[in-house]
Amino acid sequence: MAAGLQLPVAQIPAFQEAFEAAVRQRITLEQRTPKLYYDLTLPLREIDIRFLNTLNRFGPFGPENHRPLFVSRYLTILEYKVLKEKHLRLVIQAPEGRIPAIGFGLAGLVDVLHRHTRFDLCYTIEDNY
Repeated sequence: MAAGLQLPVAQIPAFQEAFEAAVRQRITLEQRTPKLYYDLTLPLREIDIRFLNTLNRFGPFGPENHRPLFVSRYLTILEYKVLKEKHLRLVIQAPEGRIPAIGFGLAGLVDVLHRHTRFDLCYTIEDNY
């Protein structure tokens, strides 16, 4: 659905205020809550070279064929280190064991990381040579 509108520039601030007030009155909590759509909940113990090889058979990945998005639950961070001021190297503890991980471009999150705090992780899996 789309709509068009034409009004004088001087009326834009009043329109914006009225529009935002109308949205605030009508929007539900569910509409304000972001939703994350993922492909599969995956225990970290399932991730090995065989799994990666099988996953790569679904490629090539790109705009028309996205990499699968996975979720693993009940994780904790055991260690982390910033790499090249851009990336995070992590050691993640899962109920079934530890796994190393790289968060490319996620160094800005270092201030919110807390060791031994439980979290769920949403991610893609790629080769890292």
